[in-house]
Amino acid sequence: MKSKKPFYYLSLFNVYEFSKEDAHQADRLDHDLEKKGKRIKRTDIMIASTTKNKGATLCTFDQEFSELEEMGLRLLR
Repeated sequence: MKSKKPFYYLSLFNVYEFSKEDAHQADRLDHDLEKKGKRIKRTDIMIASTTKNKGATLCTFDQEFSELEEMGLRLLR
């Protein structure tokens, strides 16, 4: 926290609000995962649905998101 660099780099990322459309997408993703017998955290579903709806790419080290890649989520690891 002694350096302002972390804040500068974070300011380069887009921040999106969770919309009603994102909630509908989250429900669809969760339902599709459930049909396959898979579950991931609700917050991860919300992040994935927002990313997918915005046509963005999610940068993450969290392997749980790979379950959603075949459902159209673009990942950068």
